[in-house]
Amino acid sequence: MRHLLSALRTIALVLARPAGHTVRIAHILPGMAGAAMVSYGAAMVYTPAGVIIGGGFLLLLDRQIAVGSQKRPARAPAQES
Repeated sequence: MRHLLSALRTIALVLARPAGHTVRIAHILPGMAGAAMVSYGAAMVYTPAGVIIGGGFLLLLDRQIAVGSQKRPARAPAQES
């Protein structure tokens, strides 16, 4: 029974990281699709406007990724008195 639980725990730990990445990517996809549609629509009216808007969306996405990847400082452990 212990071996089965250990195997299940190992499988869960191996699958946790890819599942987390999938959730993060799925969270971003609607926004990226919307940005692509706005850029394409602007490009249909005036091509340079579509390129400029697309570049602006990429800059915003780059900034969001940079801010999200900064690690938060760890809290100091509580001291017992």
